[in-house]
Amino acid sequence: MRPVSTQFPINQPFGSMRTQGVAPSSTPNTVGWYVKQYGNYQPYGHAGCDIACPSGTPVHAIASGRVLWADWGTNLPGDESNAGYRRRWYLYKGFPGIVTVIQHPGWIGVYAHLSFAQMSIGDTVTEGQQIGLSGGTGGVAPHLHVEALVDLNYSTGGGLIYGRTNPEPYFGSASIAPQSTITQLEEDDMPFTFEDLKRAAYEGGL
Repeated sequence: MRPVSTQFPINQPFGSMRTQGVAPSSTPNTVGWYVKQYGNYQPYGHAGCDIACPSGTPVHAIASGRVLWADWGTNLPGDESNAGYRRRWYLYKGFPGIVTVIQHPGWIGVYAHLSFAQMSIGDTVTEGQQIGLSGGTGGVAPHLHVEALVDLNYSTGGGLIYGRTNPEPYFGSASIAPQSTITQLEEDDMPFTFEDLKRAAYEGGL
């Protein structure tokens, strides 16, 4: 199911605004302008899709699943090493603001820049269940950023950006097949436990 109402359009699709090789520019709202502000922040293009919706818009789970994270990105586990990034699904700590990460069947959904995350780590959710409210946390204009992580090798190429694929096809059906061989994560397979994640939410990281 779509995470927010269809009245809100996608304003930055998956793979758009590639910054690699783009020179900084002073022309507002161009890729070069964003490069001037943030550097080469998405070299291969946008790893999710942005939906233009005002703060406070109800956000719903695209599919059923289990909550892996529901807190500020700054509290995510891991350091700046490659192993550290893998511990937090290759998310920048300063980017997502309040973010909810859900293990859906065969893929992981990321819902970022929320103003409120109403779920807790370890909660189970059903398709269509409200999981929070959209916002502009992380220093961005209000919108919902959505990702579909299908490859825990975090590959880029073949339609993937850091293991992400275009999330839009998942909006139409919760049963759509993943585009790689990702398997359902079980607690025993994780480099941290749900208790570790809960503690990190209160102690500022692992």
